[in-house]
Amino acid sequence: MAKRNLVQFQKGMTFTIFLEDFGTEEKCAGTLFEHTKPPLATWFQANFLITQGKKGISAMDLMRKIGVSYNAA
Repeated sequence: MAKRNLVQFQKGMTFTIFLEDFGTEEKCAGTLFEHTKPPLATWFQANFLITQGKKGISAMDLMRKIGVSYNAA
């Protein structure tokens, strides 16, 4: 039997818990997200969706899933 990749199968946190811990504007002061137009939760959701697929996600699909314009996606 093949040995499991411990990094790949480590316990992660849910998106809801992530937002509770890191999803406030105050906690992101001094970062590139500080003065952006989209809300912080939208940025985190986009980053989550982009990194979950092996091949990423198209801008059109991202636009539909998070409700932003094509240019923003």
